[in-house]
Amino acid sequence: MLLKAEKLHLRYGKQAPVVNDVNFSLAQGEFMVLIGPNGSGKSTLLKSLAGILKPYSGAVYINNQPVHQYSKKALARYLAFLPQSPLTPEDFTVREIVSFGRNPHLKWNGRMTSRDWDIVDEAITRTRLTPFQNRRIDALSGGERQRAWLALALAQKPKILLLDEPTTFLDICYQFEMLELIKSLNITLNISTVMVLHDINQAARYANRITVVNQGRIDASGTPENVISTQLLADVFNIKVNIIRDNVHDCPFMIPLESLRS
Repeated sequence: MLLKAEKLHLRYGKQAPVVNDVNFSLAQGEFMVLIGPNGSGKSTLLKSLAGILKPYSGAVYINNQPVHQYSKKALARYLAFLPQSPLTPEDFTVREIVSFGRNPHLKWNGRMTSRDWDIVDEAITRTRLTPFQNRRIDALSGGERQRAWLALALAQKPKILLLDEPTTFLDICYQFEMLELIKSLNITLNISTVMVLHDINQAARYANRITVVNQGRIDASGTPENVISTQLLADVFNIKVNIIRDNVHDCPFMIPLESLRS
């Protein structure tokens, strides 16, 4: 497996564990979506997979090598992480921001080559930001700004892309635009992708595999058809639903009926 975790236990400082005894794997080219209730440990798990949060027990591996054995620069050549709310510097243009994605590949003098700039331009083109490349990033809309951060991640030329709720604060049009773009990059560039999402229907539509995180453990993992069920949604999300078939996108579609929370 390209990315895996074994017997993973995670916590912040001396607090109670957030993730307990999790085993996880991601194959080359796979598109996985993590779903689960608020506070279930999804984002914590993603940070550990990205090498940001060190396990207090267990380990994360990339190509069978523990993540903590990689230098930050070497890890960034394999893996790109897009957090939920990236800090946005005010004084940089889109093209300058995207160029930061080349830092893991630069030599000791830190100079960008013509090839590096070609990769930056390719990332900008793929994320449809060419008309905005010389605009300051703080002048962009929310959806355009998210695409700029995605372009930065692409400029790293990663084999693995981790995204923490990339549609947060976006209206429905920008949400689908972002998800369609990420799915397209997964397919055309064969980038293995793990994404945290709250919207169960969006997860069912875009994922090859859905992994359900609940109370710091993995409750289920499989195809959308195998995972999305009335029983699981009742048990994990405390909601009564009807599930129908979306024949256009060949996936299950959940219709919420009522809360089961007492």
